[in-house]
Amino acid sequence: MKKLLSLLILFSLVLSVTAMPAQVSAQDGEPTPTEEPAVEPTEEPAGEPTEEPAVEPTEEPAAEPTEEPAEEPTEEPAVEPTAEPTEEPTAEPTEEPAEEPAIEPTEEPTVVPAEEPALIESADEISGSGAQAGPWGATIYISNPNTSAASGAISFYDAADGSLDATYDFTNIGVSGIPAHGSAAIDVASVGIGASSWQGSAVVQASNQVAVQVGLRVNSNTDRMEYSGFTQGSDKVSSPAIACNAFDQDSDLVIMNTGSSATTFTVKYLSTTGGNEPTTGPHTVQGNSSVYLDVCNEVGETGGWLGSATVTGAGGSSLVGVVFQPYVVAPKAVAYETLSGSGGSTVFFPTALQKAFGPQFTSFYALQNVGTGSTTVTLEVFNTSGTSLGTVSQLLAPGGKVSWQPQNAGAPASGFSGSAVASASGGGEIAAITNIGTVATAGCPAGAGQTTAFLNPSNRAEDSGSTLAIPWVEYKSGVDWRSFLAVQNVINTGAGSGTVTVTYYNANGTVATTANLGSISDGAKGNTNPSSAGAGTNFLGSIEITSSNAGDKLVALSNNQQADACHAASALAIPIN
Repeated sequence: MKKLLSLLILFSLVLSVTAMPAQVSAQDGEPTPTEEPAVEPTEEPAGEPTEEPAVEPTEEPAAEPTEEPAEEPTEEPAVEPTAEPTEEPTAEPTEEPAEEPAIEPTEEPTVVPAEEPALIESADEISGSGAQAGPWGATIYISNPNTSAASGAISFYDAADGSLDATYDFTNIGVSGIPAHGSAAIDVASVGIGASSWQGSAVVQASNQVAVQVGLRVNSNTDRMEYSGFTQGSDKVSSPAIACNAFDQDSDLVIMNTGSSATTFTVKYLSTTGGNEPTTGPHTVQGNSSVYLDVCNEVGETGGWLGSATVTGAGGSSLVGVVFQPYVVAPKAVAYETLSGSGGSTVFFPTALQKAFGPQFTSFYALQNVGTGSTTVTLEVFNTSGTSLGTVSQLLAPGGKVSWQPQNAGAPASGFSGSAVASASGGGEIAAITNIGTVATAGCPAGAGQTTAFLNPSNRAEDSGSTLAIPWVEYKSGVDWRSFLAVQNVINTGAGSGTVTVTYYNANGTVATTANLGSISDGAKGNTNPSSAGAGTNFLGSIEITSSNAGDKLVALSNNQQADACHAASALAIPIN
């Protein structure tokens, strides 16, 4: 029986742009912090290639700018609005709490069960002097973490009227589809849509559960954004971090309807800077289609607005969303998934960085209360051995948010690399976005810097597992992007995980190499990358992460950075059932 993997892919790209690396779901237009460190802290040798130790920690996302986009850390008062000092370094991704736990879930990996729609979105292209100017293109990355070939197809729907514009069959990848443990990258410009400029959504249907992610690229791969597809929607969607021309970041909120019939939704905006807080809508979205909302238009502001958003759909709606955020002036961008449905009582951050490595990577955390009552949110930071370094707490009203950096919870002010965990009191529900940025890097274009943003995983059953997959991992391939991986154990039993193995697969499904990370302590993490694992210096494929203990709960982050250390993008691994 064919399983349905509905990937919401919102593309706002000019398809004439050169193809970007294969990514399942992409959003063009999401700015990344200019100062994002390209790699994880020096304390994580396993993930730092010897040739680029300063900018490529194997476990941490290559791009967490210290100047965080829409949500600056509290320690950066100079660029944060007086009302929200903690949440937005001038260059940082739109909303990264400074102390995000190392296992923060992306919230809906693109490899959700085949029967669930995996949504991918990207914001529409906009004009400007920076990354917003585009043009943007998208690539869908798919891997088949199974022992048999996967047949299926990708359907592309127009954002304007919800019409089916093109279908891409897996037989274009192989006679029997995607080979067992194989992977593919599909450039949206090559699927036969026919327009020079197109935006819309995509739905992936496969015979096996597959992992799907989307990659958006600007200016012939100069920079990219990544996000995962969704396998199911909800009548409630939450975004902990959005901005209107704040710290050079401007957000587009893209909402997709995973159902087959048209539905409506409203959006409630809450400001952390004292700006307008409207409720907009009802907005109508066609079946399998998407709606792109410009945050500045939505909140009635021209700039300097930061906050969060809660989307409420009509009864029975099945919605998912992505935030697309390109910088207005700087040549960088970020994109991240929104939370669909209920939040978790605990959120994990697989990487926590505080001015680590040469580029001084810093993690910025944006935490939102997505429950119906007030709750106290606490962030706890751990070193790589799993030892707690301290906590920080704040009471949040429903829909409210707070921004932190690791040092706010007790991490050293510089040179730190570890992980973090956030929890809500009294049965509260929270969601979190991590933004990783670096300081300006010598030799990069003016304003460039490694920045990334992603939705963190929580203790929801669908966010973690003993088997994970990442559909696209590379090292010195194409335009020379490199992947660094961080794997965190979030089971919290006090006994540590089973033996964790990372298998690197070539695109044709053959094994390139394996990495044994051993047992990972509760809350701690392990690092690996294609080069250190022995996959060679020109690897392009996928990975599967497995634990010898089927009861383990693992999360993982892929931090991708360009060799020049000027650009980066991150994505969470997808749990495989």
